[in-house]
Amino acid sequence: MCSECHTFLIKKYVVTLTGEERDELLAITSKGNHSSQKVVNALILLGCDEGEYQTDRSTNAELSRVLNISMRKIDRVKERFVTNGLDAALIRKKPDRIYDKKIDGDFEAKLIALSCSEPPEGYSRWSLRLLADKVVELQYVDAISYESIRQILKKRAQTLEKSVVGNPSGAEPPEQNGDFVAQMERVLDIYKRPRDPRHPVVCMDESPKQLISETRTPIPCLPGQPARYDYEYRRCGTVTGGIVFPT
Repeated sequence: MCSECHTFLIKKYVVTLTGEERDELLAITSKGNHSSQKVVNALILLGCDEGEYQTDRSTNAELSRVLNISMRKIDRVKERFVTNGLDAALIRKKPDRIYDKKIDGDFEAKLIALSCSEPPEGYSRWSLRLLADKVVELQYVDAISYESIRQILKKRAQTLEKSVVGNPSGAEPPEQNGDFVAQMERVLDIYKRPRDPRHPVVCMDESPKQLISETRTPIPCLPGQPARYDYEYRRCGTVTGGIVFPT
């Protein structure tokens, strides 16, 4: 296949599911509370699976007709699965547009500290609207809705729940009290220190990446002949990349 003609070709991504992945997708389509898009994406992957556990594979045209979706939708889900893995294929792609983020870890720490403090006089507890008004009054942020406050506190509660599930010792997570918030703010203050080459702050991070391979061996270029390669890709395991850098 000529490399000069690649603009007229559609890249093909081969979906091969393991037994565990099929079980997970079947569970999504049959039980639990999931969004309609997640269920449709799971049905797409189950239908176009070309792995050894598939018993009744469907074509893109059949999936498009049965699920009442476009062929391009199917191609996008297959591409996300091969290039980014199962989780990325099930959820909606994040928009490419980058928005200015006014809520950071520093603001979240201050919000949690405020929610753990005594409520205003005349109130038995902090409400979402009271918190939204108070953070603006304290100039933590220019403006924020009570719904954003709810999402931040909900995310924090879910993080604490996950820490309990992932802790084999069964130890309870730290309470959101004054000591907890003070330690959180201490970590955030470290990241805001001016850069000092004598005392660097070392940051560590890791990220899993999906590996893909070509299904056909490319033909190298020869004198008077361009390289030839096919536009079909298959999943080829995952790798976790780590990075350590001073700030």
